[in-house]
Amino acid sequence: MSIVLEKAVLDMIKSSKNGVLQSEIWKAVGIDSRKCSRIVVALEKRGLIKREWEKIKGTRTYRVSYIGNPLDYDSLMAGGRLAPCIGCNEECKPIECLSMDQWVLALTEDEFRTNNL
Repeated sequence: MSIVLEKAVLDMIKSSKNGVLQSEIWKAVGIDSRKCSRIVVALEKRGLIKREWEKIKGTRTYRVSYIGNPLDYDSLMAGGRLAPCIGCNEECKPIECLSMDQWVLALTEDEFRTNNL
């Protein structure tokens, strides 16, 4: 299964506040319904989404909603870099750590860019 397609499907689901119909996903992403079903089932097994039956114009489909990922590392990223303390084996004080200073600076720059777009 293509990671690119999986990401496209997940991004579409994440962007919809009230969930999205599975029948709309495969059309929007440009894949067949069978491949879409496999991707959605895989995302559901990983605990990223939930599916609920829904009947639209006499046809049964799923409403697919994002429920999050307890292992979402976005909050540990800044400036494309993972927080320096992750995996660090040095016994330093974070207040005196140059790597931490640079990461916090990147974090504030990311926040500034986000709020000023």
